[in-house]
Amino acid sequence: MGKPELADDPRFADRATRARNMAATDAVVEAWTSTLPRAEVFQVCQLHEVPCAPVQSLAAVLNDPHLLERGALARVAHEHYGEVTLPSTPLRFQDVDPPAVSLPRKAGADNESVYGDLLGLSADDVASLADAGAV
Repeated sequence: MGKPELADDPRFADRATRARNMAATDAVVEAWTSTLPRAEVFQVCQLHEVPCAPVQSLAAVLNDPHLLERGALARVAHEHYGEVTLPSTPLRFQDVDPPAVSLPRKAGADNESVYGDLLGLSADDVASLADAGAV
């Protein structure tokens, strides 16, 4: 960080003291990180074994080659929005393919099953509700 005087500052002597002086700690770190590109901050922190990770923008996450390659994200065609990126399950098991990523079903797609099978309404009852704009 280019601030050797911080080593002798009692506000930053140890983790507990830094925590009690969090506003000052944050101010020092922010003053340093705001002068450098994100990648350089990450590189310097990694070099000095500081646990950290860059905060990514949504666009960067949705286009992350590693997440796409590993299947954490999948690109799916949407009829109105074109290609969209959706999350996949993070769970992976040996010799088991993860479930396919798909768009959610449209609103009302399960009305017949819910109103008929679960609630016991007849097809005429459901049609009447639909005509009335209730479903």
